[in-house]
Amino acid sequence: MKNGLNQDFYKWIDDVRKAIRKKDELEKKIKYYERRLNSCKGVTYDVLGGRGNSRSNEDNQIYWIDRISKTKKAISYLNKPINYYECFKIQVGSQEKLLLQGYVIKCKSIRQIAEELNVSSSMIMKIMNNLSKKYSKENITN
Repeated sequence: MKNGLNQDFYKWIDDVRKAIRKKDELEKKIKYYERRLNSCKGVTYDVLGGRGNSRSNEDNQIYWIDRISKTKKAISYLNKPINYYECFKIQVGSQEKLLLQGYVIKCKSIRQIAEELNVSSSMIMKIMNNLSKKYSKENITN
């Protein structure tokens, strides 16, 4: 099932899952980096020709600001597949939305989704095939 015509669709689903997981990790890193930045002592310009310590504080601040900036850039890159998923989800029917949400976001199996929606697994597979076709048409037009 994950080969042939549907291969691109399932690869896209895996990419969205990875992007969501990685985005969560990076957001936690940003919080950590911001805490580290806030714990740095501020640069003071009161003392002239004084302490060598202020230079290292300034370097620490620059380091954490750079880490935050790079992490935010990585998050913006990860938002592309996530945003495409959200736009794609808007274009499909309600049952297809539930299937996508269960399969992509919650990482549930086809059987679990079928039980939740009170349909057979073969019906879920038909819906997945329809989603795959819609995804292929969407990619051809974009």
